[in-house]
Amino acid sequence: MSNVGSTHLDHREAVTIFSSGLGTGGAEMMLLKILSEVPASNRANYSVISLSGLGTIGPELLKLGVETQAWRLNSSTGLLKFPGRLLRLLLGPRPTAYVGWMYHGSIMSLFAWGLTGGRSRMVWNIRHSLADISREKFFTRLMIRLLAYFSGYPDSISFNSKLSMRQHAAVGFDSRNFIFLPNGFDTTRFKPDPELRVEMRKRLGVDATDVIIGMVARNHPMKNPGMFVKAMAIVAKRFGGARFVLAGRGMNEDAVISGLISACGLTDRFIVLGETKETEKLFNAFDLTCLTSAWGEGFPNVLGESLACGTWAVGTDVGDTAAVIGTFGKVVPPSNESLFAEAVSECLSTSRSPIDACAYIRSNFDIKSVSRQIRAEFFGRPLEA
Repeated sequence: MSNVGSTHLDHREAVTIFSSGLGTGGAEMMLLKILSEVPASNRANYSVISLSGLGTIGPELLKLGVETQAWRLNSSTGLLKFPGRLLRLLLGPRPTAYVGWMYHGSIMSLFAWGLTGGRSRMVWNIRHSLADISREKFFTRLMIRLLAYFSGYPDSISFNSKLSMRQHAAVGFDSRNFIFLPNGFDTTRFKPDPELRVEMRKRLGVDATDVIIGMVARNHPMKNPGMFVKAMAIVAKRFGGARFVLAGRGMNEDAVISGLISACGLTDRFIVLGETKETEKLFNAFDLTCLTSAWGEGFPNVLGESLACGTWAVGTDVGDTAAVIGTFGKVVPPSNESLFAEAVSECLSTSRSPIDACAYIRSNFDIKSVSRQIRAEFFGRPLEA
């Protein structure tokens, strides 16, 4: 008994991060970017536990030298193994902090923190806006209500969207420990690159002088890809030579999307791609980047990455989209393809400086600075530059 107790109380300068998953989403990509900025000699201090699978981000974390596990609680096997895995975690050395990444990860951090007597820090990271809680799945709504009830206990709750902070306070979250930390962008990777523009346009089979309007997003109702197609049908009538690219997980496998493109008479002008890791090449190839989200955005990575590449953007007014775009594009109300098409047309008819857009992202959302701030919240103290 005494041995178990002494091990349980063995404090170590380390962080255990519970993530809802590790697929290719904005929140998961941000976690990867944050941990990529950790000095190699310190990465062993971090461990990531995915409550589902390893996804596409898990292998990348392992390459960095970050201990990464997949508990697969979305499977019967994972549920059977859960008690043993949790027990081993709780009997191991006590970390500096339990960190929750997204809603389900935050619930698990609360669980682990409570079972270890609340002796570690607890930090939640909310990366989702909440315009209408009724649009969330039942289990997600339950998680949100539960987190709101216990929201006075974390040492901090960080948000990547100021609008999301207000929305979560409105549904009962204790706002006294709220902190705003925006997403950051790697401007050594995402930057204007004429050679990448030529390379990707050749691969897409698009002429150097053609106008390309693109959207990069996973295929989910929240992203509203159908509205992008409908808006581009309007734009196509005004810009006869324009081409359109829709890229992201599941986009090239959706018969509804392909059917809509065909019904709009755009089959020869649309290029639909699946998930890609070469988004910096796409953004350089685009003349304008779009995001048609209907709800749920926090701080959309794709728009910041596009601007970092010098490509202006048009987005819907969801989450902090307006704060990301700034003066380098346009923001319109969600679910209105006519207004969206008008904004796209206006942007295409306007002189757009790629250098200014890139400088704006570099000055305000540098990943090195953002990563340091977020990790400082984990440890509860400033970190050295």
